[in-house]
Amino acid sequence: MSVTWEQCKIEFVPDVGNPLIDLYIKNTTLDDWNAFLAFARSYGTCTFKVDSEPANLPGDAAAIFADQQERSQFLAITFHGIQVNCHFFCVAEIELDFDPRQVCSSERFESLKRFAEGLCQSLKREAIFTPEGSEELVFLSYEPLSNSWRHHPRGAIR
Repeated sequence: MSVTWEQCKIEFVPDVGNPLIDLYIKNTTLDDWNAFLAFARSYGTCTFKVDSEPANLPGDAAAIFADQQERSQFLAITFHGIQVNCHFFCVAEIELDFDPRQVCSSERFESLKRFAEGLCQSLKREAIFTPEGSEELVFLSYEPLSNSWRHHPRGAIR
């Protein structure tokens, strides 16, 4: 069963306390991060910054994480009017965030789904969507092995 914009659009109304939405991929390794970087380069326009200054996106995630304690690193991936951001918090999970106001139509929702599907297929890992900083409040998930989306009513604990 496919998840539609009509089913999910309420989830993309910004919350006063949690203005962003997080997309998580759990239990990742440096190999997964390298696959993520390759996917990001191929999928959209990438902007990488180190300490708020434009920089070249390294080809190897190990270089990013080796420098993580010393400098702030940020990657923005822009596609179809949506900007997804990565702050490289830890190797064990890929955490992306985006402004839900950018997902304002069925077309944009389908673009976001295609992005998540492509990323998950390249990593062979599930994605979950939550309000910012609330990993336990999953409202949308994608499982690449079964190629299936699942909508969880907001507030449901997974």
